[in-house]
Amino acid sequence: LFMVRCANGRTLREFVLIEWLLPALFGIVWFTVFGGTILHAQLWEGSMDFLNIYNTQGAEALTLALFDVLPLSTIAKIVMLVIITISLVTQCDSMAVTLAGMCMDDSNENTEAPIWMKLFWGTVFAVVAAVFVVLGGIDGVKTIKSFAGIPMCFICLACLLGFIRFILKRPRRADGMFEPEPEVADAPDNGEPMAPRSKIKFLAKLGW
Repeated sequence: LFMVRCANGRTLREFVLIEWLLPALFGIVWFTVFGGTILHAQLWEGSMDFLNIYNTQGAEALTLALFDVLPLSTIAKIVMLVIITISLVTQCDSMAVTLAGMCMDDSNENTEAPIWMKLFWGTVFAVVAAVFVVLGGIDGVKTIKSFAGIPMCFICLACLLGFIRFILKRPRRADGMFEPEPEVADAPDNGEPMAPRSKIKFLAKLGW
């Protein structure tokens, strides 16, 4: 729902590009660079036994050990921890904003939840995370994450199928373009040219 708010006013093509394709491309580059570095150091240089570190200390220690074979390892570790912290805070903030908005009556994309409600949900996240860490450690958190992720996969799949069904059933004009939603039917034209439709029939039906 947080991404839906961020996507307000964007086209379907822009949303898919920014939210799906670019993160996937970043992930491919990330795993290629760092995974290739570990394989090269393990198989050819032999400077560090990454396999033993992974088996004995876990993936977290492996990530830190990776920077020991790279230049400026101390600075790289600090930068990595800062990036992880920013990513975690951003994710928690977006979830708190989303849940706070869901708790309000008649909320829409322009409704901003009160600060106290955001703080409440942020505190709930912190307390739940602390309880899991204290009771089960990092392994307990991983177990809960995997256990909760399985039903979420089916929920996301159902949402995806529902979205495709909604798009395919939207009314179209004589030229094949979608009829505008009532909320934006009378909106002024921003002057931007209409993007050409995809030559792939399936994507064209989805408005791509």
